[in-house]
Amino acid sequence: MTFKTKLLLAVIVEVLYIASSRCVTSHFDNFSPNAEYLRTAIRLTAALAYFYIFKSYILSFKPTYHFIKSPYFSLSLCLLFMTPLLVGNLYFMGGYTRILFAVTSIAVGLYEELVFRVLIQNTLASKIGTIYSILLTSLIFTTWHYGAIPNEWFSFGQVFIISIFIGLTYAATKSFVLVVALHAIYDALWSLTPIYSPVINLNWGFIPLIIALLITIFLYQRFRNA
Repeated sequence: MTFKTKLLLAVIVEVLYIASSRCVTSHFDNFSPNAEYLRTAIRLTAALAYFYIFKSYILSFKPTYHFIKSPYFSLSLCLLFMTPLLVGNLYFMGGYTRILFAVTSIAVGLYEELVFRVLIQNTLASKIGTIYSILLTSLIFTTWHYGAIPNEWFSFGQVFIISIFIGLTYAATKSFVLVVALHAIYDALWSLTPIYSPVINLNWGFIPLIIALLITIFLYQRFRNA
């Protein structure tokens, strides 16, 4: 299969994914179990299609884990995962729906990290370098979420920051499994909220996120220099 053929198939898969996802959103409440069942099926189908198309490319990356062994990385993870627990407020979701969204966050991470980290970020890195590829991928990733997340500063800001954080981690480790896990855990933690009341204002959530990102940038710079 030629590169142009693969690219054409990828475009078709993504167009079908977006169209079907938006169709689900237009017919069901965004936080309803039925909507999440359908979205999960769509995500997994699209992920399998991408894996079939780019299997040899995806499997060509060999992960290393020296980067995540640093205590600085552990600190940044604690700050990252602290954020949804501090500012999350999904009080309107029932117990079953919370569990469902926590479990299906695995499918979210699987699909989105396959597309944005393994395919887009890696491809851009070979053209424009690692740092610019992470920034551009994160911009695309954030824009791609328009209409799927609340239209507010924190929602888009956190997506952008999380994407850079995961992008740096992936660039240092090349571990698809790791970034899927990070993505899924972060999303799943929102299902536990609110942990306590009153909930902290959303904008305060930028503080731990930004500190976590700065620590990771520092660690990544040390990693590259080493």
